[in-house]
Amino acid sequence: MDRSKALNLSEEKYRYLVQNSDEMIYTLDVDGNFTFLSDAVEHLLGFKPEDLIGKHYSTIVCKADLKKATWHFNERRRGNRATSGIELRLMVNGNGLPESRRAELVPVELKSMGLYQEAKCNGRKQYLGTHGVIRDISARKQLQAQLQSAERMSSIGTLAGGVAHDFNNLLMGIQGRSSLIAMDLDPSNPHHEHLQAIDDYIRSARELTKQLLVFARDGKCEVKPTDLNALVVKTAKMFGRTKKEIRIHTTIDEKDITVESDQRQIEQVLLNLFVNAWHAMPNGGELYLKTTISVLDNEFCAPHQLEPGDYAQVSVTDTGMGMDRKTLSRIFEPFFTTKQKNQGTGLGLASAYRTIKNHSGIITAYSEPGHGATFNLYLPLSNKAVVQKTTLYGETLKGSETVLLVDDEKPILKICQELLEKLGYRAITAGNGQEAVEIISRIGPTINLVILDMIMPDISGMDLFKQIREIRPGTRVILSSGYPLGGQEQEIIQRGCNGFIQKPFNLSELSQKIRHVLDENNNPK
Repeated sequence: MDRSKALNLSEEKYRYLVQNSDEMIYTLDVDGNFTFLSDAVEHLLGFKPEDLIGKHYSTIVCKADLKKATWHFNERRRGNRATSGIELRLMVNGNGLPESRRAELVPVELKSMGLYQEAKCNGRKQYLGTHGVIRDISARKQLQAQLQSAERMSSIGTLAGGVAHDFNNLLMGIQGRSSLIAMDLDPSNPHHEHLQAIDDYIRSARELTKQLLVFARDGKCEVKPTDLNALVVKTAKMFGRTKKEIRIHTTIDEKDITVESDQRQIEQVLLNLFVNAWHAMPNGGELYLKTTISVLDNEFCAPHQLEPGDYAQVSVTDTGMGMDRKTLSRIFEPFFTTKQKNQGTGLGLASAYRTIKNHSGIITAYSEPGHGATFNLYLPLSNKAVVQKTTLYGETLKGSETVLLVDDEKPILKICQELLEKLGYRAITAGNGQEAVEIISRIGPTINLVILDMIMPDISGMDLFKQIREIRPGTRVILSSGYPLGGQEQEIIQRGCNGFIQKPFNLSELSQKIRHVLDENNNPK
């Protein structure tokens, strides 16, 4: 092969490599004008190479990044040095890209090197321009944003969880006092109306702290195999009865769709999404609900830290005003809201996001201004049989057994003691773990039940539970906490604890939980 053919072959080979690279390869002249652009520019920015040849690089650089770009390219003139990656944002030609990729700016990483030629007359290097590579880092930026969001939400979640836990203890005090007063009043007493109103306010406050706690912790109180199709239909009907201006269209998959979930929490997630859609359609509109089974691959799952496989999918689509990209990027942040005052707390979507994450799933959102919004929920599919939910009525059940109360909050201890005595029980109190161990050691055989607070300063609920069972293996124990069931609480239940009750609880809930544990025919776990 002669030298000319070899040169042509080599040139074709390198041209093929350049033009088939996903990265944008370019050259600039001494004035900063493009002299070459690979075909990747069309896919990345929507410009054809010939549209930019002869134009200055500032044509496509975001104005806010222009100073940084200018410094970078000027530095190339001062020596044969290469940068190890400068990040810029480039503008796109919207008409040259599909609608789904018409972002205003594309984040890129730019690596470049000065081009020089040695002058024959004096041997000095003459600057000819710059050549370099531009790489799309949109996916990297998205992952970084997801990580930062997760870290931010985790920090806020820890703070919110602590506040909600303490607030639940305060609600427990109010609820207990209200119950004690109600039990001493004649049913015809006019103050019963006020006490009922207090109870209603407590329930509303408890629902708010539940949202905070679901966002803050991995809390799933009653995880059971659930018929997702039936839950979507039931929740949609309930919502539709109160919002007649919204026309709901439901498409349910013909196959049974079962997920392992806390039914009340998933129901609340759906209601949060429905209410969000209603706010986006102040003059009424269409709400489309759809359930299906989706197979999620590793490419989709990896950024969300999910396992690939079969998932139940619920799609919620409205025809409302939609959202811009800036709003869309923040909708799952706690306390972020675009609603007017008194229309929302900014916790609805944040708690929905955390709930689905706690169920090993993911929630995604897509929207454009003027084109509504679509939320997709993905939950791992289950092949277990659906467990039908049983309804507990508000009956107050009494007893005469001996109950040991363990709680480091003295007001809670006093109130719960009085509640138990009103129910007919003999109540013994312990203000810390050491005191509880001493009581169990001394009079353990006479104690029928221990109600144990999860968080105490001197000893953890887990360690105290172990000590109680070591001293008296047959002792029945109910765990009590201002946090929902999850983490250490769940571990204690798995180790044999007989039950769990979340603060604040009312007299009826307490009485039923106690009788359920004491009246079990089976031996303690």
